[in-house]
Amino acid sequence: MTNRFLAKLASAAAIVSTIAIAPASASILHAYSEEHSKSFFATSAVSDDLHGGNSNHSVWMPFFKNTNGSPLRGEAKGSAFHFDPAGVLTVNKDGHATLTGEIVSHVDDQFRATVDLKFRLREGPGTGGLKKELKSSAYVNKGGPIDPSSWSYFDLVSGKIVGEDELDGVSFDLKQRPHNSVFPAQVGLGANGKNGNLGLAVWFYLTANDECVAQLCHVFGSKTYYGDFNLDLVETPLPAGALLFLTGLTGFSFARRARR
Repeated sequence: MTNRFLAKLASAAAIVSTIAIAPASASILHAYSEEHSKSFFATSAVSDDLHGGNSNHSVWMPFFKNTNGSPLRGEAKGSAFHFDPAGVLTVNKDGHATLTGEIVSHVDDQFRATVDLKFRLREGPGTGGLKKELKSSAYVNKGGPIDPSSWSYFDLVSGKIVGEDELDGVSFDLKQRPHNSVFPAQVGLGANGKNGNLGLAVWFYLTANDECVAQLCHVFGSKTYYGDFNLDLVETPLPAGALLFLTGLTGFSFARRARR
């Protein structure tokens, strides 16, 4: 069984978990005060009526070049990436958190990279206040369902995106955008800025290595670029039904191999 097929199985399990697990309350983010850490599947935040846009990405990085040298922009032109399979956000009881996984371009599945981010819990939002990217009518002060007072906040301590396949040799160091905790990562219901689900949003700067600048990255006068994470989160572990489904898929794969 190939690693790519195993990834697809894990992605199928993530889809099942999204269906089978009821939306979690924002209180689950307080894992740092409990005995054990908690983990969440991380997938693309898709716009709903509370947002009214057409967003559908896990990561947005608007700086890769087209073959003619012009920058890639927009969801359909290569700036949008999704986790494949689902990424994993782990919140530890000490208030530290990690986000890991593999991201793939919407338009070219050979544009792949691994993600490894580290966060630290903080008290309250940053100096810039809340990032409220949904319609104003989505929030409780306007009669909507989203209550930002329930959100949790994390500073991005460090991050790395390392290219694979066609992006092999390309790497980025990530830092929080803007600097000085103006807008830290926010987590909660509606916090991803794209829909009303439990989610995460964070803005970041990327510093590219020379390989990216020479071959793939549109240069804006420096090696520093920018991007966003906008994620839906679903708590793990998988329920029994999803585990049975995953086991069945795995067994089916081995049965097919045995017949060859």
